[in-house]
Amino acid sequence: MRAHRCFVAAALVAGLLYPSAALAVSAPDKGKAWSPKVKSEALYGSKPPSEDPDVQQHFVEGHDGTQLYVETWLPEELNGKVPPKKVPTILIMTPYVSQGVEEYPGNATTPNFVEYFNARGYAVAQHHVRGTGESGGCLEQTSTNQFKDGAAVVEYLGKEAPW
Repeated sequence: MRAHRCFVAAALVAGLLYPSAALAVSAPDKGKAWSPKVKSEALYGSKPPSEDPDVQQHFVEGHDGTQLYVETWLPEELNGKVPPKKVPTILIMTPYVSQGVEEYPGNATTPNFVEYFNARGYAVAQHHVRGTGESGGCLEQTSTNQFKDGAAVVEYLGKEAPW
């Protein structure tokens, strides 16, 4: 009985270490790197906040009166394609930002975040968290104030923002 268990164990280990020829065959893609294909089309251009500061640069008042800065890049007409007046908004809340500077500019392997989503009909709002960039107050990472600030910015973008 003991010899039988040893044989079964040895066969199991051999099967794990030396897969059968059928399992060792290359994948159907012959080992090529996977590259996802974008299914959505780029339809619009990108309008930076500096082009219409009265609409695209805004201070939201925090619960304690602190002024919280939000700047928004909007989709704009391109090649005769006009974006709708109301578009969904992607919010970036970050302490690592300066006015007018996109937080995720893109590089050789990734597209420019703002341009990519503007081209597909999304506004991209960048909130300078309390105590950074153009916002007032003192930086309070992961504090109750920062959570309340985020809620105030989301409320503004959802109810008051003209886009």
